[in-house]
Amino acid sequence: MRLFTSIRLVLINCGLLLLLAGCGIFVKTTYRPSCDLQPVLTMKLPNPIETFAGCPRDKTIVENGINKIVGGRQADDIKELFWLTKGDAEYEFDLFFSESAAVHWYESEKNDPFTRKYRPVFREITADNRSGCVHYTMRPQGEWGLPVNYYYSRASFRLHNACISVTTQDDKPRSDNLTIAVGDLAQMLGTALASTNQMPK
Repeated sequence: MRLFTSIRLVLINCGLLLLLAGCGIFVKTTYRPSCDLQPVLTMKLPNPIETFAGCPRDKTIVENGINKIVGGRQADDIKELFWLTKGDAEYEFDLFFSESAAVHWYESEKNDPFTRKYRPVFREITADNRSGCVHYTMRPQGEWGLPVNYYYSRASFRLHNACISVTTQDDKPRSDNLTIAVGDLAQMLGTALASTNQMPK
């Protein structure tokens, strides 16, 4: 399982490097993001979360534990995995069969070498056995070694047996985009969980 996790982390991080920085690399920044995690962390959520079937999505990778791209059982105890792009925000949803698998995934993503170097955690909050962290805002470096004119901010959550990350883009290092995206995430979760009759009374 650790081998599959390591391979997936390497692929995701390489993909991020290519997606966000073209042929360049990230410039480590010290821009402190402004983001309120409370809309998501204070939600009433079922434990465990059974499904995110009611959430909007652009691309589904894993459904009910089966990888729809390559076929067969998905590694790392992942039950559902999909992405959504909404405006300048990108969301990744990872739902696990167990809370322990979600905890392992959240800690691995937060502490892997790529994250520590290029998007370290700025602030983390834990409440009601749920966690959320805001990462430092980063500015990519273009292929000629010059910084590009946009910035990426990121928040990550571990909500019982689910991990969700939100990444936003802006043309300035400090904006409300990440806070707005987190608020949108709370609204999406509330609507989706209600539509599948999972919201606690």
